[in-house]
Amino acid sequence: MEQSRLFWIGLVLMSLATVIGCSEGAGDMKAAEQDYAALDAVVSRVSPTAATEPEQFDLLFVNEEGPNKDDRKVFLNKTIRVKKGDCNIEGNTATAKVTVEDPNTEEVIGQIEWTFERLGDKEPWQIKTSPMP
Repeated sequence: MEQSRLFWIGLVLMSLATVIGCSEGAGDMKAAEQDYAALDAVVSRVSPTAATEPEQFDLLFVNEEGPNKDDRKVFLNKTIRVKKGDCNIEGNTATAKVTVEDPNTEEVIGQIEWTFERLGDKEPWQIKTSPMP
């Protein structure tokens, strides 16, 4: 339980400054950078937690309902990142283009759009949909 609390505290701290927009027209580049960083912080935890930390993995997803054990195998041994400058935030929902790479060769496996939600402005982002290429 303590790990779960520390995990959430870390995510909250990373996304506290998230305001609006992460696309070029956002106007406030600092806010856009913070949005990007907050979404990327969540996405970058997917692969490392998929096999070894199932409870932490589930916390990354809306309603703490990550993919089942068999389906989460597609996340293993991948580098998953939000493509910088390619996310859109509207209130407490977001979409972002995610780049999936082979961590050994850094070869891009594919890019796909994920969706995110948060319960309020001060809450951490959680993954709503996470299709893989």
